[in-house]
Amino acid sequence: MIRTLLLVFGFILCLPQAVSRAQEQQPTAGSATDRPIRALLVTGGCCHDYERQKRIITRGTSARTDIVWTVAHQGGTTTDTKIPLYHNADWADGFDIVIHNECFAGVGDKEFVDGILRPHREGLPAVLIHCGMHSYRTGDDRWFEFCGVQSPGHGPHYSYQINSVQPEHPIMAGFGDRFVVPRGELYHSVRVFDSATPLAVAKRRDTNDPQVCVWTNDYHGTRVFATTVGHYNETMVETTWLDMLTRGILWAVGRDVETHFRPVTAEEDQQTRALAVAEVEQSTVVLTQGCCGEGNLAFERKVTASSEETPKKNFAPLAVDGRLDTRWCAAGPQSGETLTVDMGAAQSLRNIRIHWEQPKAAYRYLLESSADGTDWKVLADQTKNKKPNSVSVDAVEADGVRFLRITFAGALPFRKPGMFTSLPNSWQTLDSCLLTSSESKLTVAILRATPASLMSTFTMLICTVVFEVRFVSILGESRLNKPY
Repeated sequence: MIRTLLLVFGFILCLPQAVSRAQEQQPTAGSATDRPIRALLVTGGCCHDYERQKRIITRGTSARTDIVWTVAHQGGTTTDTKIPLYHNADWADGFDIVIHNECFAGVGDKEFVDGILRPHREGLPAVLIHCGMHSYRTGDDRWFEFCGVQSPGHGPHYSYQINSVQPEHPIMAGFGDRFVVPRGELYHSVRVFDSATPLAVAKRRDTNDPQVCVWTNDYHGTRVFATTVGHYNETMVETTWLDMLTRGILWAVGRDVETHFRPVTAEEDQQTRALAVAEVEQSTVVLTQGCCGEGNLAFERKVTASSEETPKKNFAPLAVDGRLDTRWCAAGPQSGETLTVDMGAAQSLRNIRIHWEQPKAAYRYLLESSADGTDWKVLADQTKNKKPNSVSVDAVEADGVRFLRITFAGALPFRKPGMFTSLPNSWQTLDSCLLTSSESKLTVAILRATPASLMSTFTMLICTVVFEVRFVSILGESRLNKPY
């Protein structure tokens, strides 16, 4: 059976008002209804159990609607890390929506924050969860305008009651008049922007003043759904909370909520609740779900290379073994090295993404397809590229493809004062990651950069480039329907 694929190779180094304009109009991205929603979850940072929460969010929403996930979990437990994901100007390309569940209040670089906001200003829908509202304090309102509500802090940790103020809104269907948060920290809302529409409020224990805790926002015409509720895992696994989140995602991307939302079964609900306390391996090098899910067409598929770094046992199959601690590496730095993936059957390709290591380097390569491994057709020729392309995206129209070949044609390195830096092409995946093409129903992995320790720096006039691949994945159509 021919399937449409997106191929990704590479790396990147967490009170009622009038209905707003964003509710009345269709968003500019993500409204196609004939394929799963392509969602990026950005998570990481201070003060929360993001290891489990990324599993709760992805598993819980996937049980309620057709959605495939890419998870970018970066920044450790810090408050001031400018995570690598956002250093790439094209960080949001290929997604229908971004869910911000990160906590980086100490990041105040206005230019960096503008890079986060740009895709959303240009029409990419968003969901903000909890500490997303407390992140990116730039000293002005740019992040708060995106959120729609300004919150300077929160109260003590206790259970509190949320009251719906927009019961007819599609996000709030099934929410009921009230919802009791089992345990949490109520964020104080000191300012509600005119672009925001509150959907639910909760009263502060000390003053009894209502605090907006669920709302929508019109960010320059882009739909944003936000909630400050979600500090503890036991709140996130609640059926009401996950129903609301899923409905918020559907609303934000412009899909009919009632058509595309499905109630969970008792078994699915039980499995999701178990994730609140499930044992997880911190910073695992083994990808979850056997390498991004059972739909991965590259996982442990046949892969061949023009050469291998045999002394270090960096063989070609290590590019598709689903591990972060293994890699394929060519025998040397020469151009012309190739990696070929045999997908096992004819497929249809629509988009090929390569995530490279260095954001300032110009990578050169040739993409070719073949039905039989003998006759090859050029899909994209970037062998003369001079533009930095930390993420290269090539839209293609190729049917009946069984083999994909990548030929490395060198790279133009960037120069640091007093030295030249080598650019090893080491590819590895995010710890869990799913993505689909703009014309596809299918999922793929998106990759991240190798650690800095894998790079070498030389005080020489000629920079060497080694073609290394940590991981390649090609995914077919699937739902994220199993726990991590």
